[in-house]
Formats: sequence, C-alpha cells, structure tokens
Amino acid sequence: MNWRKKYRQASFRGVPFFVAAVEGDFGRRGQHHEYPKRDKGYWEDLGEKDPTFTVEGYVTEKLTGDYMEARDALLRACRQAGAAELVHPYQGTKTVTCTGCRVRESADEGGTARFSLTFIEAGEKSEPKAALDTGAAVSLAADDALLASQEDFTSGFSLARMPGFVSEGAQGVLTDALASLEGAAGPIGGDLSDMTDLLGGALDAFDDAPAIGGDFDAAAFFANQLRGLQGGAFSALYDTYGLAGKVGGLVRLMSVRAGSASGAYTAQRGMWTYGEDLAPVQPITTARRRQAANQEALAALFRRSSLIESARMSSRMEFDSYDQAAGLRDELADRLDVEMEATTNDTLFARLSDLRTAVVRDVTSRGADLSRVGQWTPSTTMPALVAAYEVYDDPLKDGDLVARNRIAHPGFIPAAEPLEVLTNG
Repeated sequence: MNWRKKYRQASFRGVPFFVAAVEGDFGRRGQHHEYPKRDKGYWEDLGEKDPTFTVEGYVTEKLTGDYMEARDALLRACRQAGAAELVHPYQGTKTVTCTGCRVRESADEGGTARFSLTFIEAGEKSEPKAALDTGAAVSLAADDALLASQEDFTSGFSLARMPGFVSEGAQGVLTDALASLEGAAGPIGGDLSDMTDLLGGALDAFDDAPAIGGDFDAAAFFANQLRGLQGGAFSALYDTYGLAGKVGGLVRLMSVRAGSASGAYTAQRGMWTYGEDLAPVQPITTARRRQAANQEALAALFRRSSLIESARMSSRMEFDSYDQAAGLRDELADRLDVEMEATTNDTLFARLSDLRTAVVRDVTSRGADLSRVGQWTPSTTMPALVAAYEVYDDPLKDGDLVARNRIAHPGFIPAAEPLEVLTNG
C-alpha cells in the first residue's frame, strides 16, 4: 500500500499541526557491567525502554490561518500536565507525555512557527504493592513465642539445693506430661511428606538426629526420642535448656507424624489444658513452694509449646467455610488470652500477644471470601444427588451434604430435618 494512504494529520491533544520530520528512539533498558581482567562485559537486561519521539513540526498562516492562534493552542497543549493522545503521522495514535517543546519564529519566515517537540510514550500508572504474607508472619511469631516460652521455663524451674522429694515430684510431672503427649499424638497420618519441611526445626533439638533423607522415619524417630526422654527424665531435669528444646522438638515432630495441618492441629489441641488435672502442691514450706513452681513451669512448657505449634499449623490449614475459619480463629485467640493472663513474664506476654494478632489477621484474611454456613430443610425425603442439585445446582456436591450432615444413607435424606449447607453469604 502507498505510504501516503497511511499518512495521518498530526495532532496533540486534538491540536493539529504539520510535520517536517520525525525521529524515534527505541531499544532496551539495562546496566552494562565491566569486570577487571575480563575483555567482555555483561549486559543486564532490565526490560524494554519507553519509546521517545522527536517531532519537527510547524504551523503557518498559509495553512492554518492565524498562525499565532494555532501556535498558542499547541503551546497550551504541551504545557498541560498528564499524558494525552498524539496522532503520529507515520505510526498512528500514541498515548504520550510531552517532555520538551521548543518554538522558533523568524522574520525570514514570517507567519510561521516551527516546533521541536519531544514525547515519551506513557504507560499506565502501576506501582508495586507490598502484600503481607500473613502465614509467614504467623510462623515467625510462633518462633518468637516458643523461644520466649522456653526461656520462661529455664528461668522458672530449678532443683538447686532442694531435697529429694522436689526432684522426684518434677520427675513424676515430666513423665506424666510425656505420656500425655504420646496419647495426644494419636495415630500416624497418611502422607507424612506434606509436613517434611518442618523437620529442620524439629531435629535441631536432638544431638543424635540423623540426616533427613528418603528413608527417614519421622514417626519412629518421635517414638524413640520420647522413650529416651522418659527413660532419662531425672537427668533431663538438670539440663533445662536441653529439656525445653527437646519438648519443642517433640511437639514439632507430632505435627510431622500427623501428616496434615488439620491432623496436627487436632493432636496439639489435646495438650492445651495440660496440668489442670495435676494434684496441686500446697506451698507451705520453701521446698514445697519450689515444687509447686516447678510443677507449673513444666506443665506450662508442654501446654504452651503445643498451643504455639497449633497456631503455626493454623496458617497451613485450608477451611471449608468462613464459619469454620472464624471458629478456629476465636478458639486459638481465646486460648492464647488464657496463657497471656497466666504469665507474669512481660516478654512472654508480648510474644504471645504478637502471635495472637498474627493468627487473627491470617485466618480472618484467608476466610473472608469463603462461603458461610446456613440451613436448608428438604420438603420431602430425597436422595443426596437431588438435594445437592436443589441446594447447589450441582448434583456432584452430594458428598459434601452427606459428610457435613453425617447422613447414614445417601439415598435417603429425611424430610423436614434442617441440613447444614454452604451459602455464598
């Protein structure tokens, strides 16, 4: 096609002008790196350069009438802020910003104003936005809270210059706590590989931890370490830092052997109230007061370690509904409140408060767009397939109805009995 048929009348912000010549500057942005003793450098590509255009234009009395009026209109267009439309005579319409405008008038060319215009192609305003990784924030807050809890234990537990019954009492509590931990761990989960990223933090506490490989058995290692700690309970009490670390490691291994975040949460939850059923020690003497303090310190170490691990697991859990997410969030927040009220350690209080804030923010943000739980009552007895079609417009969701409402036989959903269903809220 003849180029003249594609040629367009130039204008900027709707103000027309004539063009004598145009230039364009295109290419890539980047940084050229040069190195000592190396003949060739390296070009680090940083993306496409914004195209710039230099336009040699003019307005003249012969073509536009009053050239001063045409000149002033083009000057106003170039001075105006923001991007606007440039009709490029050879490349069509561009969205540009005018970055330079030089005008020249002379007696030799009376009635003509010549312009040298510089434009840069303008894209959409797009600024990087920082998005908070709420799950990572929970994990970091859990690390800090666990460390504060362990330091609180080491400062609050002591057997120094105490009679034998104080040591024996502490040994009994530790043995009982380990047995409770074993019971709370429950059955081994299905696919432990989903939780192997937690092993690094768990194995750091144990001197005899093997290298993590394909043949590593997390459940067996948990059992062996638990048994070893039970057998050496008396000596473990005299290494408070080591004991605190091993309890944290065992609690983390519980999560791994559970095989899923929800399974780990359920297992850890079984230890949240540990110590409430222990027989209280009457603080009638100095030794008895120390025995009572040691008992509470040990119970709190196990209780808080599991609670903090539960909070960590909450950031990995997936929720079916907003109601489920909100229920777990409130349950964790309430239990963290209990531990915050129970401690007199300012640092531990602050770390638990930070963890509570991180959990509430994470679960709330992830659950905000989930469906709400509602009720639906079938008017007649019907199969789950039919009920799912009526509720969800999708018969393939019959499994959710059956599981959510614990229906004995999917072929017979009784009439007039309210069912729990998911709604879009």
